[in-house]
Amino acid sequence: MRGNFDVNGFVLQGNLDLNGFVVQITESVLLRINPGPPVLQLTDCISNGKTARVYTAVLEGQPVILKTVPWESEDLTRELTAYQRLGHLPCVPRLLGLYAPLGEDWVGFVLEDVGSPIGLMGFGDIADSTREAILNAVISIHHHGISHEDVAARNVLMKDGHVFIIDFGEAVDTSACRTAAPSCLR
Repeated sequence: MRGNFDVNGFVLQGNLDLNGFVVQITESVLLRINPGPPVLQLTDCISNGKTARVYTAVLEGQPVILKTVPWESEDLTRELTAYQRLGHLPCVPRLLGLYAPLGEDWVGFVLEDVGSPIGLMGFGDIADSTREAILNAVISIHHHGISHEDVAARNVLMKDGHVFIIDFGEAVDTSACRTAAPSCLR
């Protein structure tokens, strides 16, 4: 079945597979409405914040991250906007899909596993080259119309020497500001 599906204000166009209840959003992003037998296995809760929980998980044999947020959360809209706009950047984890079990009040972002936080105490003890990579990542994200609003050591991950920025729950869409007064930019 083909159609439009409303996810908290986002209208997603795609195909609905009634056997697996999967909405194909783009070639690489799926919204799993009712997954049936678990294909996503949670392994550990690694963060329990104000509105979100983050888990390590395995999806079809591959390690992934599952970040769950309430359906009614503004974080859902902000994060979905950010991942849709920034998914092609090498400093942002790929959004592999959305996991939305029927009857639950939350939706999960299934994300590429991009390593561990650079530190929980701050940026004080990191190498200058890593600092430069973080700055370049933030500049690239801003260049694509998103202001992260929470660049902290817990939201900067490293894997194989590459820096990744995560957690766009506080992000602001600045694309409308590109031609506005400079004071509009954060």
